[in-house]
Amino acid sequence: MKKLVFLLSLSLLILAGCSDMGTDSPVTSDQAATANTVQWKFMDLPDISADNSAEVEATFYTGKFVWGDWGANIPMTRVYWSGNGLVKVKAKLNVPAGAFDGLKLIWYSVNDELAVADFHPGMEFDKDLTFNLKIQNIDVSDITDPSLVEFAYLDDSEVIHIAEYDDIIVDLDNGELEVVNAKIGHFSRYGFVRGIE
Repeated sequence: MKKLVFLLSLSLLILAGCSDMGTDSPVTSDQAATANTVQWKFMDLPDISADNSAEVEATFYTGKFVWGDWGANIPMTRVYWSGNGLVKVKAKLNVPAGAFDGLKLIWYSVNDELAVADFHPGMEFDKDLTFNLKIQNIDVSDITDPSLVEFAYLDDSEVIHIAEYDDIIVDLDNGELEVVNAKIGHFSRYGFVRGIE
């Protein structure tokens, strides 16, 4: 059993280190799509501080091998310094038992450019997964209407659609965004979007 766990862990490290972890069709922060007559675009995150010489860009990955019959939780907590101060990203993907068949490496990434998570591998699920994402110390000073902030996903045609979720919290005073129990029926890019007025 120890050998199996070691081999699975080693495979994850090799895959994470040797793979192109980007999306198949990257989306820039300037790209927008129309949904329900509102123009939406993914929100920017603060850039990594120039004083942080250890990193120029930060993409954070987490994942694990998951038996579809058993399910799993895949949490992530990452921080980085920006011109705004310490940015904290806290996320958790919940894979319910029976979401898919077999054993799969389920992983996701967040970066310091957009308020999004990219999920892999591309697949659909028998039961919806849920995802929680909280980002602290994001610049929301130019948002005047919190109702124009949503949590959304990008479809195969690169069109933004508003996702289903239990709650979204937009704290303009403290620069925090949070989505609670966003439903993930398939893997793609999910994240915070803002309506362009």
